[in-house]
Amino acid sequence: MKQISAGLHHTLVLLENGDVYSFGITKYGQLDHQSMAVNDENKVYTWGFDETYALGNQSKNDELLPFELKCEEFGEILEFDGGSQYSIILSSYCS
Repeated sequence: MKQISAGLHHTLVLLENGDVYSFGITKYGQLDHQSMAVNDENKVYTWGFDETYALGNQSKNDELLPFELKCEEFGEILEFDGGSQYSIILSSYCS
C-alpha cells in the first residue's frame, strides 16, 4: 500500500502500482457521499452521491464511475479537498 484515506463510511486505498480500491458502505457507487482522486498525470476524478452539486459535474446527478474534472471547465487543478457534502478546488486557468 502507498496511501490510505478514509471517509465517514468508506476507505480508499492506493496501491504502489497506482490501482485504487474503495470499500465500505455503498449506496451511490462511492461508498459514502463522494470520493475524489488524482492520477499520476494530475487528472482529478470524482464520483458518488451528488445531491449538493459537490462532484463538479454541473448537475445533481450521481456518478457511479469516476468522472474527470476537465481543465477546460476548472483550469489546472492545483489542490482539492472534500467533505461529506462539498468539494473544494484550487485551480489556475488553462493555457
